[in-house]
Amino acid sequence: LIVMLALFPTCVFVFLEVNVKSVIFDNIRLYNAVDLIVLSAFYHVIFHLLYHRVNFEIELLGRKDHDARLRRTLLQQSMPTVFSLLYTIFQIGRAVHCTADAIHTYATEIYSYADRVPPDMLKLIYFLDEDLGHWLLWIPYFAILSLLTAAASHPTDGAQPSADHTVILAAGSGLLMGATHAVAVIESSHAWLGILGSCMLFAGA
Repeated sequence: LIVMLALFPTCVFVFLEVNVKSVIFDNIRLYNAVDLIVLSAFYHVIFHLLYHRVNFEIELLGRKDHDARLRRTLLQQSMPTVFSLLYTIFQIGRAVHCTADAIHTYATEIYSYADRVPPDMLKLIYFLDEDLGHWLLWIPYFAILSLLTAAASHPTDGAQPSADHTVILAAGSGLLMGATHAVAVIESSHAWLGILGSCMLFAGA
């Protein structure tokens, strides 16, 4: 699942960057349509699969250890609410960013409408696209990964050490996700989001 989370969005964005100015239905860039529809559905599936996988691991906690049982109870009580809240904000952020970006690029890159749009309206569109959209998208995204990492970072009863190929896949996925997210965060002009995300992931680990 982590490999899919690292690989699929990267492949999609590489394809979309090659076709960055392709317009469908005479109204919206292919880039924004795929980002809003395909990737939103992908993240919905992958995050919920990861959540249920981690939840299954939590169920295995504490069968022999009292402290682990207390931890399991705490996680079972808090995780559904926290995960649902973060996931909802994440998808709201994606919707805000994708929609505002579609309007912004259509008016300034696909067609030269910038001189016809009032400056204050362009400023609002830019704020929704590059500021608010990225804040609502990236902060809960990193928080979700941190939450799932923290919940899954404690061995269950009878757990076996990870095989070498599993460690290699995890490391490779982490490097790919790190590089992809670094590009996306830098492109958003909010480098502090990358620093915050790194701190969250380290805290979760």
